[in-house]
Amino acid sequence: MYYSFFKTVSILGLGLTAALSLILFFLKGWTWASGTLVGGLWVFLNSFFLYQLLEMGLHPKAKQKERILIFSVLKFPVLYITGFFILRTKVFPVYSLLLGLTLYFAALGIVWMRYNFRAVSKMIVLTFMLGAWSGAARASEAKESSYEILNFVELINHYLGKTSLSLWLHRYETIIFNILVIMLVALIFFLASRRLLQVPGRLQTACEAIVEGLDNFVCGILGPQGKKYTPFLGTLFIYILTMNLIGLLPLMKAPTSTSLIMKIGSITIPVPTVTAALAIIVFCYVQVTGIKEQGILGYLDHMAGTPRDIFGYVLMPLMFVIHLIGEFAKPLSLMFRLYGNVWGEDVLLAVFMSLGIGMLAFLPIPAAVPLHFPFMLLAMVTGTIQAFVFTLLSTVYIAMMLPHEHKEENHHVVPHST
Repeated sequence: MYYSFFKTVSILGLGLTAALSLILFFLKGWTWASGTLVGGLWVFLNSFFLYQLLEMGLHPKAKQKERILIFSVLKFPVLYITGFFILRTKVFPVYSLLLGLTLYFAALGIVWMRYNFRAVSKMIVLTFMLGAWSGAARASEAKESSYEILNFVELINHYLGKTSLSLWLHRYETIIFNILVIMLVALIFFLASRRLLQVPGRLQTACEAIVEGLDNFVCGILGPQGKKYTPFLGTLFIYILTMNLIGLLPLMKAPTSTSLIMKIGSITIPVPTVTAALAIIVFCYVQVTGIKEQGILGYLDHMAGTPRDIFGYVLMPLMFVIHLIGEFAKPLSLMFRLYGNVWGEDVLLAVFMSLGIGMLAFLPIPAAVPLHFPFMLLAMVTGTIQAFVFTLLSTVYIAMMLPHEHKEENHHVVPHST
């Protein structure tokens, strides 16, 4: 099913991109044509990497944890660094790249609606209503200086003016939304588990299905001993998913899109705060798990490449440095992947929301055309995928730290996909 969906999206997306590129070649020249192709191919590679990670995560097989690690490590330099240099060199017009991106995303939406027509039709109605509401709220206090969606903390600060309370709210804005997410998740699971029934209601059924699905997912990769890691990894998934999706609600903000701006000379670097904290927590948890499961000597043996012959002992210092660099590269990859995707969604929504505001700027009341509502549908999908990928890679990092005898056991207990 997943292969058929990905294949259909790829054929339609690349076909539309190639056709538009040919038209632009005669109308605008080779730079516009090439830029459109590059944008389409960039999204195709991104979706290809995500498809491979999803396929390996949903249908785990023995000896494929290394493949998941390779795909996750390659995705960052191949896509994001390449995209950075494409934009930096300014060879292709930005609008041509956006055309290629938009056509592939349009193909994704068309094929998804074809596969899930009834569910998507209900979601479109709900999202359109949310889009109209959020657009009107954004129109009431549009920010011209930055591409950010208005949230209720900024709205309060606007009416408070420059006071100590407004400065405090602005400083702790991200923490406020994190607390709201924690309270929301805690309230939902508290209500679901307050009165456990043998014939559960809808809320209890939904929460039990989520917990069971996460437990099966973790144990599918780590084996039976994965049950003791499910609370940590399951909480990680639910927390990240809620943070990603809460930003789609009017006057709310996705904490995972937050960053601090650091200036090093003339270079401005965004430093993610929430995603960095999550990545550091995963890093520390993985290292503690490695020491706990293998012992200090076993952990150092693992970091040295598990030498067992003279050749291994000769390369031990080099392997230790390589493993050390690899361990510190993992949280960087987790941090920037999650932040970049969620931040990009927010910028895209803010741009189209601003266009909708401009179309009805002449009205005496706050109003906007919800041009951004198709991208809200896309943000729901990508926000869920990014939470899944973060959890999948965290699970794989734990699996790489387990003793070899545990890995050998998993070869017999993990079912093969058919």
